[in-house]
Amino acid sequence: MLKKAMRHNSGGGVPHVKFKEPKYYDGIRNEKTPGNFLWDMEQYLEWLGLSDDETQVKVAAHFLMKDAKMWWRGRMDQIANGSADDITSRDEMKEALQTHFSPQDETWEARTKIKYIKKTITL
Repeated sequence: MLKKAMRHNSGGGVPHVKFKEPKYYDGIRNEKTPGNFLWDMEQYLEWLGLSDDETQVKVAAHFLMKDAKMWWRGRMDQIANGSADDITSRDEMKEALQTHFSPQDETWEARTKIKYIKKTITL
């Protein structure tokens, strides 16, 4: 994730570190993807040095796409009309994403795998 490149200048060669942005999260529901996205995002936000919760939530929301972005837009609409609690911190966003996108039980996971098999195997 980190790419380190040394830049030598007249000040004595201060290292310049590039930090790769996290991958966008598209709302895939499985046991790994939401957690990996959230971990990458936490690392990225810490690297950016953002301490303001509202800014952290906005930056993290920028990396949502497809189903995840549609869920976020719907959640923001619910918050605006008072039918859902506001998400004001990185921890609240993390909990909301995990609650919505992490598989809830083995039955759901099994159905997802069966759908995948049906789509990839032709008889």
